[in-house]
Amino acid sequence: MTLAAGEITSGRGGYTATKSNETGGVVVYLPKQSFSVTVPTGKVPVPLVNNNGATANNAQAPVIGNFQMSLPFISEIMTTAWFTRAFCSTTYDTDAHNYHTLQNCPDGNGGATDVHALAKFASLSFNLEWNLSGMAQAMGMRASGMIIDPYSGSVTALTAPTAGTALSLGNVKGFAQSGFSGATDVVSVTANIFTGLAPTAGTRTGTNSRYPVLNKGLIQNEQTGNVTIVQPRTTTTIIGATGAGGAFSVSVGSVGAGRIFTFALQPAVMNQTCGLGPNYVSNTYFLQSVDGSTLPFSVSDM
Repeated sequence: MTLAAGEITSGRGGYTATKSNETGGVVVYLPKQSFSVTVPTGKVPVPLVNNNGATANNAQAPVIGNFQMSLPFISEIMTTAWFTRAFCSTTYDTDAHNYHTLQNCPDGNGGATDVHALAKFASLSFNLEWNLSGMAQAMGMRASGMIIDPYSGSVTALTAPTAGTALSLGNVKGFAQSGFSGATDVVSVTANIFTGLAPTAGTRTGTNSRYPVLNKGLIQNEQTGNVTIVQPRTTTTIIGATGAGGAFSVSVGSVGAGRIFTFALQPAVMNQTCGLGPNYVSNTYFLQSVDGSTLPFSVSDM
């Protein structure tokens, strides 16, 4: 795995890596702009009436960590397998599958590395838009999820990346490399995908000394979400113009070096005004499976 151009040899650096726990999972070094983790202790104060030690009483609940990251879309790193394992494996999930190990190193000078075990992804959002100023517009993405065993000391740490050559294939992908199917004259797309992630009841015996009471598991229940498409009012093909839904796909990159994001959409709110002016409309849709089992959002190679 290579890193982006301008490999840091001194000063701040660091990395964020993820690896699927499923068979065939590989380490992916995410080109993130930000990464944060929030982990409550699981403790709350419980004052008791007529108890002299009121301030000393507390209850210990199972711990669940939450993570968020913001990242640009770089197709040679963020492969179809990565998207599928993280966001498109929700059907028939159990609390034994779809877990990832997350690892974050805040700097390139030997700083402490945080290893988070048993994480699952809860949401994926992206925005792709034509910039009125003519500037290149990157495809920005945001992802979030939950962690059962934050700051784990029992899971094997992921291998840190080494310096390499610059990323090829045009690096960050944006509107200039995008194409659309199912709708014409698209000037922006905003998508929010949710996996229905929720804790499973119970606790598990952990070896995390910092958080001794761990949640039993996490399960991705159902893939849902919404998509907003902005188009000129006079465009020829608007999904939902006749009341019916339709398929919509966004291709970003080039053949052999890009991803296709495919959606099954149903119209929710049509002909909304938008910030581009009176000659444009914003239409919002919700994801709906065509048969109740095929996922309404999927990712494939160009």
